[in-house]
Amino acid sequence: MFAFFNPPVSVSVLFLYWAECAVIGVLNVVKLYYLPPISMGASEYAALSPGWKLAAKSMGPGAFFLLYGFFVFVVWGMLAQLGQHEMQGKGVRHYDMAHHLAGFWFPVLLIAAAHVASFFRNFLGKREYVGVSFEDQMQRPFKRVIVMFLIIFGAVAVIIVTGLPDIGLVVFIPFMLIASLEAHFRERTA
Repeated sequence: MFAFFNPPVSVSVLFLYWAECAVIGVLNVVKLYYLPPISMGASEYAALSPGWKLAAKSMGPGAFFLLYGFFVFVVWGMLAQLGQHEMQGKGVRHYDMAHHLAGFWFPVLLIAAAHVASFFRNFLGKREYVGVSFEDQMQRPFKRVIVMFLIIFGAVAVIIVTGLPDIGLVVFIPFMLIASLEAHFRERTA
């Protein structure tokens, strides 16, 4: 609801979805440290010195961070372009997206708190990490960020073609909600 009262509305709504994907990515880096390193047996890992253990455990999360971060950064650029385009259509010459989005700290904090609580309750408390392969955990957030990328790309295309940001929201927000709920329930049942 907060996003609908802070124009440009399309950027506001999509930013909150983007922020959720960013939070999920950061928490996934933490989750990856709870899993055995990729392509290393338990005995091989046990034989390593503490420094090498940390290096071996950090390779996968580091690679995930770089690749996932790239996708999140690209989507951020798309959001910035969308904001510029939408505000220029409203006659605003100099739109400062960072200043606009600085007012979103509270909703983003709520999103982060919900995901952190889920991390402690489900991932650690219910031991969701047991039986999860490193590769599977590494891929899980990509499904969400790729859907976000496609949805935002589609919304940007529709908004630029029609010049009406509300059409992009009406068409793509239901897809975002469905994709987000589906990803959440898939993670809980996996």
